[in-house]
Amino acid sequence: TDSLIREMGKYFGKEKKADSLCEKLNADMKFASENATKYKTKPKVLIIHFGRANNVYLVMTKKSKAAKMLEWAGGEVAVEDEKGMKQLSPEIIAKADPDIILLTDFGYDKLKGGKEINLLPGISSTKAYKNNYIFRIEEHDLVYLGPRTGENVLLIQKLIHPNEKK
Repeated sequence: TDSLIREMGKYFGKEKKADSLCEKLNADMKFASENATKYKTKPKVLIIHFGRANNVYLVMTKKSKAAKMLEWAGGEVAVEDEKGMKQLSPEIIAKADPDIILLTDFGYDKLKGGKEINLLPGISSTKAYKNNYIFRIEEHDLVYLGPRTGENVLLIQKLIHPNEKK
């Protein structure tokens, strides 16, 4: 990512700004990496990109960029597939039984700011729901790598390790 930032900085004559962005990105990623080694648990996280279109969920899998970011944050994605996203039934969501659910802004906001999460089939039987570990996250923070990736990984760490001290 930092090579692209530097290339764009050079193209626009903003090399110093690009260098500054790269330094911050690298510092954030280093800090996140150090944090990740200190956590005692590696929570199983389900990322729901879109909730409930005909009782089907669009979720991010271990092949997604979000999975890599979760790995950097000290967690793991609960769903495997050959593609980065997969449609799953409520039964599969319940069976996955994630520790944490990250619900992207698109789906979360449709649920009256999260107040209707209990209406999502398959969700209410999960550990995440029972422990109130369902969090809103901006979709673009999970699917695009860029200058804010380090900040986003640090945010994910806070969400997926809510009670764990480093």
